[in-house]
Amino acid sequence: MTVEVLSHYYSQSVVDSIVDMLGFFPFGVLLAVLGWVLTYTVHAVLRFIRSSS
Repeated sequence: MTVEVLSHYYSQSVVDSIVDMLGFFPFGVLLAVLGWVLTYTVHAVLRFIRSSS
């Protein structure tokens, strides 16, 4: 999704603030890190539930 497409759904100021927040950090890397953290957290929780029961 490009910024042009996003601007149709969000006000331009919101898109600008998101882009400024990300800076030059690649969005794909950010998504990969978030996905890894989410997967790791879910696995840790499942491991904790199995060990406690």
